[in-house]
Amino acid sequence: MSRHFLAAYLAGLIVGNHPVRAYASIISLNDAVTWLAQIVMFLVLGLLVTPHELLGSLGATVAIAAMLMFAARPIAVWLCLAPLRFSGRQSLFIGWVGLRGAVPIVLALVPMMQGLPGSHHFFNVAFAVVLASMLLQGTTLGWAAKRLVITEPPPQTPQDQRPVHGRLTLDAELPLTDVFEFFQLPLPPHAESVSLRDWMVDHLARDPVEGDGIDWHGARFEVRKLHDGQILRVGLALASRAKVAVE
Repeated sequence: MSRHFLAAYLAGLIVGNHPVRAYASIISLNDAVTWLAQIVMFLVLGLLVTPHELLGSLGATVAIAAMLMFAARPIAVWLCLAPLRFSGRQSLFIGWVGLRGAVPIVLALVPMMQGLPGSHHFFNVAFAVVLASMLLQGTTLGWAAKRLVITEPPPQTPQDQRPVHGRLTLDAELPLTDVFEFFQLPLPPHAESVSLRDWMVDHLARDPVEGDGIDWHGARFEVRKLHDGQILRVGLALASRAKVAVE
């Protein structure tokens, strides 16, 4: 059985790192199915928990959660990342975002299924530790990133590029070849019979949101308007050397 899981994992790595048609649609479907499976799994696991029994394991839960959050994981992360020359702030943040999830709860079910003595207590502690991790670490990720000064700076327009926000927009249904030839940009492979929308969705490899952008040989294409998840309008910024007519 383990060989089948390993084979499926390796196949996913190979396929995920190669160009695939309708990649964005596949990722969108997989995300939806994954979230649905997680919701069902947590609902089923939650039915095995008795709230008043969690209070009986409060001491062990606090001790284990504190050890994992503030000692075990930060030290393990630092030891793993030290050879890769990560800074102390980066290692500390990576250690803090190690949220506990469904896997520890599922593993805690194994002793229960085997009928081992005290296994229910073990399950309650694992469930409470996961809950504490989600509530404490999950709600403080943004705060921790700001305190450790590792947030990404806002994107800045290069000096040799002039912003065209609100002045130059393109219809997402335009043929890609017409757009690139008009602005004298190198054509990507397999550009025939592809719209500007299709090209952007394939390059983004996920559901687009307003503000998403793609840099292409001195030009930047950005999503300007969406409707039902479909790109309608695309903004374009070109290097100053390009001569284009703007609205």
